[in-house]
This record gives sequence, structure tokens and C-alpha cells, in this order.
Amino acid sequence: MPERDVVAHNAMISVLGKNGYIMEARKLFDGMGEKKSSSWNSMITCFCKLGDVDSARMIFDYRQMKNVVSWNAMIDGYCKFDQLTIARELFDCIGYIKNNVTWNTMISAYIQYKEFGRALLTFRQMQAEHVKPVEITMVYGKEAIDVFLKMKDQRMKLDRVICIGNLCGCSHSGLVSEGRKYFSKMLGVYGIHPGVDHYGCMVNLLGRARNLMIKRGFYKTPGCSSIEVDNVFNKFMVGDTSHPQFTQINTFLDEIAKKLNGLGHEPDKAFVFHDIDEVGKKRAH
Repeated sequence: MPERDVVAHNAMISVLGKNGYIMEARKLFDGMGEKKSSSWNSMITCFCKLGDVDSARMIFDYRQMKNVVSWNAMIDGYCKFDQLTIARELFDCIGYIKNNVTWNTMISAYIQYKEFGRALLTFRQMQAEHVKPVEITMVYGKEAIDVFLKMKDQRMKLDRVICIGNLCGCSHSGLVSEGRKYFSKMLGVYGIHPGVDHYGCMVNLLGRARNLMIKRGFYKTPGCSSIEVDNVFNKFMVGDTSHPQFTQINTFLDEIAKKLNGLGHEPDKAFVFHDIDEVGKKRAH
């Protein structure tokens, strides 16, 4: 079957499945002379989205050569219908081909069903396999704090990884006050020395709206960015110093930069505009 025909069939299967015509989609799938991986994945996804995970699993098991999209679709299907035990079995069987979607699906499901301990263990496993928390969202905002507080209530030992998860959640939702509060308590209250990853989370938290570039403008057409922080909409122009917390934000960022420098962190200047000096590049990064 020509490639364009395969693409057309896959698109048609997807459309039929999304609109509830699952039998028609299956008939079209069965009639395909040549099936690509995308064809199998489209059919698996159709059944999962309609809640028929048993039929999806039959197609999944029949297909011998599975790619990560197939695995992710099945794991997500089981998670959405509260079958976390089976989802975890597949998760553990997938092996080295796990990607960020795989991790995010499993951890998010544990959070959704209040399995905080399992979410933490999976997050630690993710860390052990060198998947950085900035590349995957463990939990978002208030959920991150809820997990953190729940673990404290259960007297679970807090460690560097748990703090990273909490700060990442604050960072992704722009919870500046909460993030700064927990960061400031790391050493004095929790007895955990902040490392490069923790400082990195704080840089992301405060620099998400490109605040790092505001203090030193580029003498070009000013760029504009915006972010909602603590339910307040903030708009920034490059070189603009009118934000009411401009001084506090830049002072805190400078302190973090010094800490990172002391820990041996070297800024990546490859993606900084080349018409500023070396000092400017380091600060802009």
C-alpha cells in the first residue's frame, strides 16, 4: 500500500474512533493490506479513548513489534480507568524505551488517585535513570505542595529529590511565594543543603518570564513576555524596570547566580545573542 494511502487510512481510523464509530474504524483497519506502526497505534488509541481497554489490549498483544507510542497508549488507557496495577505492570515491562510521556503518565495517575507514596517512588526511579525533573512535570502547583505536606504529615523523610519535585511544581505554576518559602526552609528546617538542581528550579521559577534578560537589554526591538503569578498577570518588556518587584526579583536572581557560580556551574552561552559582551552573556543566561 502506498505511503499516502496508509496515512489517509490512519487519519480516517482516528476520525472514526473519535466520533464513536469504532466498528467502522476496526473494519477499515482490518482491511488494510499493509499496516504501519502508526496504524496499530491509531486503533489502540481509539479503543482506549472509548474505554474499551480490553479490545485495545488484544491489538496491543497481537502486535509483536511495539514502539513507545503503543506502550504509552495502553498505559494511559489503564490509568484513565483506574487500573493502575495493570498500568504499572506494563510500565515495568517497557524497559529502556520509556520517554517523558511514559513517566508523566504513570506519575500523574498516582497523583490523581492520591497514591502519593507510589508517585514519590516513581519520581525517585525517574531520577535514578537520569531523567531531570525539568524535563517532566511531576505535579503542578498546589498538587505539588499537597504531596509535599502529605509526606510531612506521614513523617516520611524529606530528601533532595522530594524538594526538587516540590520546587518544580511551584515553578511550572508560577507559585513564587510558595516556592521561595520552601526553598528558604530547606537548610534551616529540613536540614537539606540546596544543590545546583534546587537553585535551577528557583531560576526557572523567577526567570520563567525571561526576567533574567530584563536587567540588561539588547538595544534591539524590545521583546515582550508575560506570566500569571499568584493570580496576577505580569507583562515584561526587555529593558523595562517598571515592575513593582523588579529590585527584589533581580536581587534574588543575582544571589542565586552567585551560589551557582560557587558550586561550579558554568552558564551555557551558545544560545545568547552574540552582540553583547561575555559578562552580559553570563547574566542573560
